Amino acid sequence: MKTNPQLTDLQLIKALETLHLKAGSWTAMVKSLDEITNLKHAELEIECVESKTQLTDWLRIVNNVLTGGNSVSSQLFGANLKNPRFQLFLGRFDGRPVATALALSENETCGVYLVSTHQDYQGQGIGRDMTLAAMTAGRKMKCEKAVLQAKASGHGVYQKLVCKTAEKLSCLIFQNISSHETKFSMAF
Repeated sequence: MKTNPQLTDLQLIKALETLHLKAGSWTAMVKSLDEITNLKHAELEIECVESKTQLTDWLRIVNNVLTGGNSVSSQLFGANLKNPRFQLFLGRFDGRPVATALALSENETCGVYLVSTHQDYQGQGIGRDMTLAAMTAGRKMKCEKAVLQAKASGHGVYQKLVCKTAEKLSCLIFQNISSHETKFSMAF
């Protein structure tokens, strides 16, 4: 999409809406991995994704919770399952897959991504424990800090984990075409 410097803010917003996008923001947060709080949710089983079956379950949750049903590439994630700097986590409650997280280490920093919890299980501390699992993996990968980007719905969870706000990022937010609910964002 070409931008026209003559466009008003209102015209730009209308153009983004035709692409099912809207302007928004995420908060970049950081946490030292010196001390990580213990997991709280006793009924939650967190496993490292290693098989195609686990990956299928992981992708189903990400696609339903974060992307509004749009398909995230199984090839991209499947190709990295053996990469020691890349770990996917799947949370199960009573054997049912309900949550996801991704830890990716680079230069002593662990990026925590795609933390999601099935809507029927939100508000129970599962997202918190999935985030902690990714941070713990980062510490095992010799990372000194974790970084993540929080949407408004996750900001309180990360604040409780003593993550510090580093910066607010502008982004484009994809919207679910049928309901216009925000489902997934892309920072720029």
